[in-house]
Amino acid sequence: MVPADTDNLMPEDLEPDMVPYEDRACLTAGMDDLHLQLIREYLQSADPGLYSQLKGEDLITTASALHLICGFGDSLRPSNAAVLMFSWPPEKYLPHARIDVALLPRHAGISVQQSSYTGPLPTQFMFALESTKSFALVEMVIKHPDIPEADRVLQYPGYSIDELLANAVYYHSYQSREPIKVKITPTEITVTCYPAYKACATRQDIMSGNMQGRICPNERIADFLSKLRLLDYNDLGYQSLKDDLKKNGNGPPVFETDPDMRALSVTIPAHPCFLPEDSAKDRPFKDRILFAIKGEAMSSTELAAAMEYKGITSKLSAAVKEMLREGTLYRVPAGVYTKLKATHPVRW
Repeated sequence: MVPADTDNLMPEDLEPDMVPYEDRACLTAGMDDLHLQLIREYLQSADPGLYSQLKGEDLITTASALHLICGFGDSLRPSNAAVLMFSWPPEKYLPHARIDVALLPRHAGISVQQSSYTGPLPTQFMFALESTKSFALVEMVIKHPDIPEADRVLQYPGYSIDELLANAVYYHSYQSREPIKVKITPTEITVTCYPAYKACATRQDIMSGNMQGRICPNERIADFLSKLRLLDYNDLGYQSLKDDLKKNGNGPPVFETDPDMRALSVTIPAHPCFLPEDSAKDRPFKDRILFAIKGEAMSSTELAAAMEYKGITSKLSAAVKEMLREGTLYRVPAGVYTKLKATHPVRW
């Protein structure tokens, strides 16, 4: 018996267990729960040609053209993707279909700012993204006494937050009855979603950020959002996120999951320049060296004193030699001797 080629089948032709959740019928909603005006607004922006063809058509005809309907005859229902995109609010039919954003303050005694973004998925995505960026996209200007040009350092690279949230929407299972969660602290941003892992996924895959083929993605939803230019397919899969963080000087993203592998939390660290001073001793050793030097020129003895050592330790000496080889430190003349300076000075 020749196995069926499922790649070219429509969702209604597949066995129920093979149909992605986004393409299944939403049993808690009816066709009247879709808003024809929302579909028309989408088409006007995403596909003007199809918008012109369907102008004046009724809800059923318009929704059918976008493959938003499941069932036949009198048993028509919208797909889950249709409810997420074109109902108001989707959470009425798909519990917890929203994005929660929490801002944790730097100092104790200040209340946590929390916001929940609901409505059609494009709306909640845009507002959650705008809210997160308003807190996290900060630029620091570092001036130097010896050169006219100033350095500009971003707390997070420009598209990293877009990539982080886009991946959460792409991988989140709206069957999980959990919202997507964004947590912003002074030192990092964490986005948590609840994917539908495939049987082949292991904890090691998740911790290494290897999602390709391990998670069931929302392909239809991604297609809708990409046509609205809210999501770029090049941003999906976390590789571009890793590249952008490295280029900006941030540490790599950290991938975590719970013991039952229900959640996926991805954390991106702020650029070292933006870490609070009282956390210096908790940073990696080389970051502590950069923190001690800041924009100064220091001898090894002065550096050791700035790091509260009584003298130059073997660990400090080895780290300095390695940083000189890496180019994160360099030597400048100081009389008959030389001193150390940071290639990219930081001021915390």
